[in-house]
Amino acid sequence: TEALEGADRINAIVESVRLFADGHRAPVGPVHLNRIVEAAIQMAWPLVGRRARIEQRLKPVPQVVASGSRLADAVLKLLVVAAESIPDGHAQEHSITVASWFDADANEVVLEVADTGQGMAPEAAARAFDLPLHAREGMNVFGLPLAYRLVTSMGGGMTIASSRQFGTRVQVMLPPVSASVRPA
Repeated sequence: TEALEGADRINAIVESVRLFADGHRAPVGPVHLNRIVEAAIQMAWPLVGRRARIEQRLKPVPQVVASGSRLADAVLKLLVVAAESIPDGHAQEHSITVASWFDADANEVVLEVADTGQGMAPEAAARAFDLPLHAREGMNVFGLPLAYRLVTSMGGGMTIASSRQFGTRVQVMLPPVSASVRPA
């Protein structure tokens, strides 16, 4: 049984790695968002697991119009940025919540990554998706801007809300394959 569990884990990791290969050449088409999110969580776990608990709140959603590898890259960047905002070794005190849902009124699928990390000052949050002119040591300054560019390159959008008191919440909005598609 342990050998089978180990083989299943290796297969899951290989599938996760495949999502990230040839990312920027991958065509846009129907993609299962929640599968991408689960693969990105597996890839980010070595960093995230030292810093926070992961809370998954993935609701059934329609497929989205995206490139699987670009979307996986964007989600991984969001998870890494969230984890890096939390001090190492305090996993029981912090969480990263990953949620998905379909917003029928806006006709879009929403992915939210929220953390209980150090948050940003309002001025920094307003410029979070801009490429940085300078950086503090140890700060991941490219994660959010690159995630933003990946998402918008697929016709999606991204918003951020952050405070020093409550952490940061990033929402990614993506078009569903079809408005008539029921959540899968």
